[in-house]
Amino acid sequence: MKERRSAFTLVELLVVIAIVGILVALLLPAVQAAREAARRMKCSNNLKQLGLAVHNRHNSYRQFPAGDPQEVCPDYPGIPARLYRWSALAMLTPYLEQSNVYRSLNLEVPLYGHTGIYLGPGYGIHPDNTDPVSRVVNLFYCPSDQERRINEAYGPTNYKACWGSGMPPWTIYTSSTTDGVFYEGSTTRIADITDGTSNTALFSESTLGPGGTATLTEKNAGDVVVSLRSLPMTEATCSVIGSSVSTTRGERWVDGWPRYSGYDHALMPNSRIPDCSVVSPMRGLWQAARSRHPGGVNLLLCDGSVRFVADSVDAETWHAIGSRNGGEVLGEF
Repeated sequence: MKERRSAFTLVELLVVIAIVGILVALLLPAVQAAREAARRMKCSNNLKQLGLAVHNRHNSYRQFPAGDPQEVCPDYPGIPARLYRWSALAMLTPYLEQSNVYRSLNLEVPLYGHTGIYLGPGYGIHPDNTDPVSRVVNLFYCPSDQERRINEAYGPTNYKACWGSGMPPWTIYTSSTTDGVFYEGSTTRIADITDGTSNTALFSESTLGPGGTATLTEKNAGDVVVSLRSLPMTEATCSVIGSSVSTTRGERWVDGWPRYSGYDHALMPNSRIPDCSVVSPMRGLWQAARSRHPGGVNLLLCDGSVRFVADSVDAETWHAIGSRNGGEVLGEF
C-alpha cells in the first residue's frame, strides 16, 4: 500500500500568496514612514549642529556670520566687494568638525574674480580654492533629499540662512531692505534680535535644484527659481508656465548669494508658487523653505532649537518668524 503525501492545493497556495501580499502592502507604508522619521530626525540633528556652530562663532566674534560679507581684500583691491561672497556656511566650517575643509579654504581671498574655474567674465575661482569649494560636506545634505551634485565644481547644500520675512519691497539684500538675521554685509548680534531668539528663524532647509536647462512646468515648480526681467513679483508673474528658470538652487554651499545659500519667509513652506527672482530694476528674491519631508520643514531658531513647521502654519506667523525686529505677536507654530 502506497504512502499518501499531503500537499497544498493550488487554491490554498493562491490564498497564502494573497495573504502575504496583503501583509506586505500593509507593512510597506509603515516601514517607509519609519525610515522617513529617521531621516527627518537626522535632518533636525544637522540643523542643531549648525545652531551650535553659529553660537560658538558668535562667542568668538560677538556677531553672527554675514549672509554675504561684501568685502574688498587688501591684496586684491581690483576685485569688487560683491565677489568676496563667502557664505555663512563657509565661515562656520571650523565650528562644525569640518576643520580639514576649513584649513583647505583660503578665506583671505575673494571667492571669485581670479583665474581658475570660469563661470563668466571676472568670476574665476582662486587656484587655492578650486579643490575645497568642490568638497561634499555630508552635514549640509538633508537625507530626505537626493544626495547629489548639481555642478561637479561645487559642493551643494540643503541648508539655507534666513534673509528675512520677504515682505515688500521684496528686496532681501541690504540692511535697509531686509529684516532677517542675514543680509549683505550683516553683522547681527544676539542683542539685535529684539523679537526674541526663540521667535526668529536662523536656518531652514531647501530642496536642491535639478540642474541642467529647463522652463517652468507644473511638475518642476517646487524645484526651480523663475527668473523675471522686472517687478512686480506676484503669484501670477512667478507662475507662468514656460517661464525662464534657474535650476541651480543650493548648488554651492560656499557661495553667499541667496540663490545658493539663503531663503526667506515670503512664500509658505513648500509653497506651490515657484521660487522667484528679479534682477532689474530692483534686486529681489522669493525663495521658500522647502523639503522632501511630508507636511512641513525643519526650522532652526536663533536660540539653537529646531522645530518642525507644518505647511499649514498661519501665514502672518510664518512671515513674522523670518524677521529679527518686527515686534510681531506670534501665533502657534
